[in-house]
Amino acid sequence: MTDSVRWDLDGAVATITLNRPQARNALTAELKTELLRTLRQAGSSPEVRAVLITGAGQAFCAGQDLREHAGLLEAAGSGDGSAPAAAGPPAGVSSAGAGPAGPPAAGAPPAGAPPAGAPPAGAPPAGAPPAGAPAAQAPQGGASAVGSAAADGPGSAGNPLAAGRPSGPPAALDTVREHYNPLVMAIRSMPKPVIAAVNGVAAGAGAGLAFACDIRIAARGASFLMAFARVGLAADTGVSWTLPRLAGAGRAAELLMLAEPIRAPLALELGLVSQVVEDEDLPVTAGALAARLAAGPTAAYAGIKEQLNYAAGHGLAEALEKEAEVQAALGRTADHQAATLAFTRKQEPRFLGR
Repeated sequence: MTDSVRWDLDGAVATITLNRPQARNALTAELKTELLRTLRQAGSSPEVRAVLITGAGQAFCAGQDLREHAGLLEAAGSGDGSAPAAAGPPAGVSSAGAGPAGPPAAGAPPAGAPPAGAPPAGAPPAGAPPAGAPAAQAPQGGASAVGSAAADGPGSAGNPLAAGRPSGPPAALDTVREHYNPLVMAIRSMPKPVIAAVNGVAAGAGAGLAFACDIRIAARGASFLMAFARVGLAADTGVSWTLPRLAGAGRAAELLMLAEPIRAPLALELGLVSQVVEDEDLPVTAGALAARLAAGPTAAYAGIKEQLNYAAGHGLAEALEKEAEVQAALGRTADHQAATLAFTRKQEPRFLGR
């Protein structure tokens, strides 16, 4: 491990800590690369049965490190410090930049300042993208079709993105494809439960990482911020996919466009988190949940994730067939057979994850 990401294994629980507290755990290229390596290690390690992701210090993750990004923009310019002209802003500026040592992070609440609320409402979460598959499969005539028509159809003359879409090979600064997309897919497709312990601000890509997790527990002093629009960008890190499924399409558009901080209690109302605890109780509460999951039927958890991921991009008939497929596979596991026998004997089952 490098200093920017910590790995701790306690029993069968792997805790992954974003470790740049001086910059509110803002995401540099080095941190993103190491985080992806660590997530893949957790997914492939047989001794790991549950994963907990959190941040060091007072923040969960302030998003993209804007200091690094600004340097890359300047380096990619025409040589006089200007930004690229035709290709539009490079992808991947997710939110906040450097921490309190320098200029304030773009879009992130100042350290110690309580974030403002956002209107209540929301809908329960749905599924997530198919395990190991590209993030979203839109229904026919759905969002993908609308987006394509908006960009390329008769009204494209009024679309500021129409002339700015890059062609040819990916842009040199395309951290979305290089880093953020693989990070989200590593979390969503991991056949193990992944918990986010949100200990402070989760802004932009930091919020996206939390939303990609299976369960989110927030400290009372934590907040979420869809900071993308504050730096002239749209969503990334899966937020355009996860946020509507957690809070509803209308609320997602509002949160993304207004880019206002959401305090933890309101995040609970909106369905962005499943539990809010006092700040000092978060490590123990999240750790206990991770340990409980690690001791549970992890093969079944993997099947549940596969079903939810699949159902999010398919119709009812296909989802029913996936349920039958997964149940048939799990019915042959030692865990199912042992648990069934334990039930008939009025004993507590012991799950081995196989």
